[in-house]
Amino acid sequence: MPRAAVNLQDVNRSNWLYPDRGMAKWMGWLLSDHSAYLEQEAHFDKPDHPLPAMSAREINVLLKRAWEQSSAVSLQLNELYNNQYLPPIEGVVMGLAAGQVNVMQRNEQIRTVAVADIRHAADLNATKWWRVDADDYAAQMHIHLQPQQRHSQQLAPQDIRVDPKRPLPDSTPDTPFADPTRLPVRDLMCIDCKSFFASVEAVRRAEYPLAAKNAVLSREESAGGLILAASPLCKSNYGVKLGTRKFELRPDMDIQVVAPHMADYIKINYRINSTYRRYTDDEHWYVYSIDESFIDVTGSHNLFGSNQQMATAIQDEVFQTTGIITTIGIGDNPLLAKLALDNEAKRQAPWQATWSYRDVPAKLWSIRPLTDFWSIGARTAAKLQRMNIDSLYDLAHTPRAKLHKRFGVLGDAMYFHAWGIDYSRLTHRYHPREGSRGFGNSQVLMRDYVLKRDCETVLAEISDQVGARLRKHNVVGSVVSISIGFGEPDPDGTRGFGAQTQVDPTSRTNDITRAAWYLFNEHWNGQVLRSVGVRVSHIEHPLSEQISLFEPATKHAEISQLELTIDRIRKRFGFSALVRASSKTDGGTAIARSGLVGGHQA
Repeated sequence: MPRAAVNLQDVNRSNWLYPDRGMAKWMGWLLSDHSAYLEQEAHFDKPDHPLPAMSAREINVLLKRAWEQSSAVSLQLNELYNNQYLPPIEGVVMGLAAGQVNVMQRNEQIRTVAVADIRHAADLNATKWWRVDADDYAAQMHIHLQPQQRHSQQLAPQDIRVDPKRPLPDSTPDTPFADPTRLPVRDLMCIDCKSFFASVEAVRRAEYPLAAKNAVLSREESAGGLILAASPLCKSNYGVKLGTRKFELRPDMDIQVVAPHMADYIKINYRINSTYRRYTDDEHWYVYSIDESFIDVTGSHNLFGSNQQMATAIQDEVFQTTGIITTIGIGDNPLLAKLALDNEAKRQAPWQATWSYRDVPAKLWSIRPLTDFWSIGARTAAKLQRMNIDSLYDLAHTPRAKLHKRFGVLGDAMYFHAWGIDYSRLTHRYHPREGSRGFGNSQVLMRDYVLKRDCETVLAEISDQVGARLRKHNVVGSVVSISIGFGEPDPDGTRGFGAQTQVDPTSRTNDITRAAWYLFNEHWNGQVLRSVGVRVSHIEHPLSEQISLFEPATKHAEISQLELTIDRIRKRFGFSALVRASSKTDGGTAIARSGLVGGHQA
């Protein structure tokens, strides 16, 4: 008989201690390329509808013809997942003998299938099948991953261990712990891939990630190139970490500097998350960043055992299939799981740690400095210190009203976070309002931009990218904004500026570019530029189109059709297949960046 979860206390919203923003505050940093890949692969993972069963003779005739012509086929197997058929295998027939067919898939890997296991076969249009879109990372992979089992090993009833009940804190009057029944309790795991980018590069070179001495450097040709990740040994031996610049690397440092391969990181991240998803359902799985995810395993104990059993099984499975080491924080809520990960699990083997409300005084309040606490940045910490709040203990014992007066709702959140309280539920996802959504691109410039024509060139290139993304999603936007970062503060101490303007709803590149140029020329006073961004917001699906009185309708239609044609050419042959002439000038960056993912080498 299934056992009830031991550590479970859901709190009705009417009984919350404060108006928690929930999952809105856990909106992590994700590359648009990463998000697109997750969506694409999730689509392919879904079970497919059964196709008509074919006779063995029909299948053999089709396979023989495909083998003779080296043509592409689609094969649906008898394999079932949750009583449904899996998506067909697609590829070119490279061999047919002894009752087996060898199929080269899009990722250039050969898959051998027993003909007797095929229930349906069909020809594919080879021209369409071979076309590789710009977002198709499978064709760009450099690392061949080991196959995964489709099902994680469920434990026999006699092997399942039961977690001890984590006691709630003692009732403490005049504090958030005054009534422990108002504290949410579930089994949350926050899982991080240790030095993810550096670990992938170590595995690529057949090195054990914890023994490697490598650092992933973006833009190696530039002295200001940025370290994206460093192996644990580089961090401990030399202090090299995320954000270290190339010029800070000394010759005496025993470090192998390697280039990033962002497409590989995205592909491997998906493989790792596929493992997490087998220990819970998708509603209780949440991707926080390219190397970090949350899972709620409160309802999984009857299948996979205790928190420790599950955490160990996840770590073993990820390491066996990818070579990546994972660290896991376990807590009563997402905040405590995240803090357990960052402040204990990451520091030593077995790379696991559990924090509960009872650990708040001893563990949470001992986190120093304030900036080591999740959600408190340098500016917020400086403001707190001006209020004589130098530690999380001070923050937890500062009157809530005083924090609210200074920081508003953020002050309320910080106060309760200092007590380890977080009402976020992974199932209650934050979905931005349609009107608040937007599409934007930005880049850090690899040199100082001081000439107006160079600045306008890079603004036009970014506007072109934003327009293409709007057209891809068949939406338009009515607010164009720019963000400009200076190479150094101006005499007034300003480090940059932002501005926005309203336009007629559009997705046309020229409209976005004109608005961006207008904003730039209105606010720029000759400062040196080192970062540029363009964003279009107030998104909507076009129900009608407003045509300018000063532009003939035929010309408007021709320009719209031209932009769609350019998009299709770039999608098929890459962004650099068709660029504006200005991109050939000194200020242009689009050609050099066309092969990058998230601004880094693919």
